[in-house]
Amino acid sequence: MDKLVITVGITGGGQQKATNPYLPVTPREIIESAYGAWKAGASVVHLHVRDAAGKSCIDLDLYRQVMDGVRERCDVIVNLSTDPGGDIRQEDRITVLDLAPEMAGFDAGTIHLGNYDDLVWGPMPYLREMAARMREVGTVPQCEVFHEGMIGTCEQLADEGLIPRPVNYIFGLGVPGCAPATPETLMHMIRQVPPGSVWSTAGVDLTGPPLAAVAIAMGGHVRTGIEDEPWYRAGQRATTNAELVERVVRIATELERPVATPAEARRIVGLTR
Repeated sequence: MDKLVITVGITGGGQQKATNPYLPVTPREIIESAYGAWKAGASVVHLHVRDAAGKSCIDLDLYRQVMDGVRERCDVIVNLSTDPGGDIRQEDRITVLDLAPEMAGFDAGTIHLGNYDDLVWGPMPYLREMAARMREVGTVPQCEVFHEGMIGTCEQLADEGLIPRPVNYIFGLGVPGCAPATPETLMHMIRQVPPGSVWSTAGVDLTGPPLAAVAIAMGGHVRTGIEDEPWYRAGQRATTNAELVERVVRIATELERPVATPAEARRIVGLTR
């Protein structure tokens, strides 16, 4: 069994500072939060950026500022979002790949985000363009799967040579309008991917820790962070990304699953740069 790769979603695209005062939104806050998460045990940071008003955006200068700031502080793997949410034009989402991050999120289809009354539109021609661009710049896609049909899409793109094998999956469970966050759903998802695939869980809200325990025990990996888990427990907000990472590390320690360093995580997820 490989060591545990912990990814942390630092900010996300939907939450607002007005409702969550602990949410990191400025470049400095995001950099400091990523550094703290790395010190706590994360080997991958999944990044969104926000404009001066705190709104999710595609701004390459902001992304570059955050990437450079994180890389100056630590050797964590930087994973950029290609779905910032909101009213960002589809054709603009792909521009973050101009920065050639080591890894980037790849929303593998169309999903309805019931909690934001939002639609992530992912027709096959666009997904092929996105995957081809990632291959061109040397970025490994982390295939974000929110329902079963998205697994078939990823496997088709892998068969076409656009996504490298083994495919790197992350099962985002519990998003309203998508697959529920239950152990049964996770088990079903795992059975649908080929042996040797790299997979992680990302449970929304309070479903994160139970799913993390299942994934750790089964040899999968875990994503945590304020993007997915704004509540540490019922009625108590998470105040830092580091404390969420620390909880995953404690669960892994109890289950005797060592945590991967960034260097070890690069080997596990197939990064060659």
